[in-house]
Amino acid sequence: MEAYYNIHNIVRIYIKTIRPEIIEEYDYYIRFFKVQEVGGADIEIKDFEEFLLPANSLRLSDSLFGFEGGIFNKKDFYALEIKDNKMMLYVKNNDLCINTLIEHFLLQNNCTFLHGAGISYKGKGIIFPAPPNTGKTLLISKLRKNKEVKFFGDDYLIIKNNGTMYSYPMDFSIYDYHFEFFPELKKSSERLKIKKAFFEKIIVNAVKDLPIKKALKKIARFFNYDFLKGGEYLKVPAMRFIPRDKFGNGVELRYAIFLQRYNGNDFKIEEISPEEATQEIIGILQSEWQATMPVYHALSSFGIMDFAKHLNDIKNVADSAFRRIKLHKVLMPIYMNNEVRMGKLEEFLEKKIFNHI
Repeated sequence: MEAYYNIHNIVRIYIKTIRPEIIEEYDYYIRFFKVQEVGGADIEIKDFEEFLLPANSLRLSDSLFGFEGGIFNKKDFYALEIKDNKMMLYVKNNDLCINTLIEHFLLQNNCTFLHGAGISYKGKGIIFPAPPNTGKTLLISKLRKNKEVKFFGDDYLIIKNNGTMYSYPMDFSIYDYHFEFFPELKKSSERLKIKKAFFEKIIVNAVKDLPIKKALKKIARFFNYDFLKGGEYLKVPAMRFIPRDKFGNGVELRYAIFLQRYNGNDFKIEEISPEEATQEIIGILQSEWQATMPVYHALSSFGIMDFAKHLNDIKNVADSAFRRIKLHKVLMPIYMNNEVRMGKLEEFLEKKIFNHI
């Protein structure tokens, strides 16, 4: 099986595998960018069995080996090689987050990922950087009804140092509390799956370190049922909620509105500096990519990638972009219910942001 992806002509990806689940799982991240074919892929992903460890490789630990331009992990079943500005990845599963690999090439083009939601309003970009479970998806569920709004992503976005935002619409992560905001799902089969989440989470935790997990995943996949991907949420394609013509592509940024929940009583709006904004997004990205940090450190150990430079490049891109736009932080009480919280946020956007565009 083969699949091709072209992310804004910045990063091109090619996957060739005998495992349909590999493409299925990477589709959660980059489904929107699937194309018929790409020439000269920046990232090629193949089956783990195709990799041959060079004879002159060096052992870093019982399971980790390094060689010129790459690393090999026999325990986690992956090999990663960077050569001539091209990345080759050999895998048995998608445990290596594709976003962290894409970031390597984004930075070479003066771009970086940002964890947050994004829209354009009357052709001007607005981003909502935020940690997980802050209300990004809920906000998008509200704003999608506005005729002047185009959708860029509810979890990740791409920003460039010149102040441009590019869309990156990954599949939505839908939890049970989202259903009241997405009425089209209320009577769907997805609702039934979520209702079973409590029991599924118990199963996931019970088998997560056992060989039987692989067998259960195959059974689940056969029945088109993905409960072992988390147990408490579902991945639903963004196109299920938003028409294709409502998706944005690239747009000039005008505002960044950081969302944060805090242990207080008042809904607050503050202005923040570009330096503070940059530190916030770096901290959020590092938290999101914790599982991939050992890969970065291994690549750094063998001189394949300079992780300190990697972080500094993110800082430079973000700082340059943020100095061109207006920056706000919205502090929302932890105990404020979703409907009230979204109502206050919409009111702020209407009065202080949309009316000035």
